[in-house]
Amino acid sequence: MRRNTLKLFACASLLAFGIGAANHANAQTADIPVTLTITNAITVTAGTDLDFGEWLLVHSGTSPAGDITLAINPDSGLITPTAGTGSTAVNITPSAGVGTVTINTPAAASVDMYGTLTDFTATTLSLGTLQYSLNSGTPASLSVTSGSPTTISSTGGTDDTIAVGGTLTVNGVTADGPYTANIEMAFSY
Repeated sequence: MRRNTLKLFACASLLAFGIGAANHANAQTADIPVTLTITNAITVTAGTDLDFGEWLLVHSGTSPAGDITLAINPDSGLITPTAGTGSTAVNITPSAGVGTVTINTPAAASVDMYGTLTDFTATTLSLGTLQYSLNSGTPASLSVTSGSPTTISSTGGTDDTIAVGGTLTVNGVTADGPYTANIEMAFSY
């Protein structure tokens, strides 16, 4: 029986020691808050229209020799007319200027952009060779393909202005009247 008493005493001692060792009277806890703010939006604001002005355009009726082009520089807004053989291009009302759009990114970033062109409904008018100028910089080609965008560097935290120009081609006799086209600008990181 002495042997069982020793075993019982040993078990009771281990149990008491285990309970006492697991209970720390001076244990404390502290929480560490975790926060995250994500700001990745690009703010895009349409500015001015791309306006070629009012022109007296008399096409010779022979294309491409008589084609007329009006090229507007996206930095200066200057329009350079070129009249083909037997054609006339005379400015009546000056251009209101280049088309603009502003973007604002939360931080400086590489931004991809391209313009989707909805051309004039008149088959004798076409807008092409789009160019842009970032913050009055040197004009460069503007992509019209989403799979091959133009990449620019945004300033971040402030508006960046993208001015857009291009070349309007008249490739035949066109009736009097106002004509419109559209360039939808798309931006992404």
